[in-house]
Amino acid sequence: LEAGEYLQEHRDDIRKHRNVSAVKAQESRLNQRIRMIERSSMEPDKKRDQIRALQEQKDRIARRVAQ
Repeated sequence: LEAGEYLQEHRDDIRKHRNVSAVKAQESRLNQRIRMIERSSMEPDKKRDQIRALQEQKDRIARRVAQ
């Protein structure tokens, strides 16, 4: 197959792969932020609230890609 034909036949798969790759990168950045918060000297209540917000953001991102 030529590159153009391959692209036409697998366009949806390529798009899905790009979306999954972008989501993985976003989740990685959010996980880094969570780890930074966990290691910080921030008050426990504030840590919990910020980590929960980041985890909810990760969940929303994962749900978008699953649709």
